[in-house]
Amino acid sequence: MYQQQSQQQYPSLQNRTSKLEETLEKFMQATMTHPKNQEAFMRNLETQVGQLPKQKMARAVGRTIRGQ
Repeated sequence: MYQQQSQQQYPSLQNRTSKLEETLEKFMQATMTHPKNQEAFMRNLETQVGQLPKQKMARAVGRTIRGQ
């Protein structure tokens, strides 16, 4: 039962990979079509990528707290 809940909460590796590929494709299209927005887009992307470790840590802490 726990394994089913875990699988439902988190997308599969395939889905996450597909989403990442989709995001990168959008990024490449946006930077090729709109060079004026490239700098702003890059700043936003850097911010989002910088937030990933914080989100991962928050999830890990949440799982640890729930496990206690």
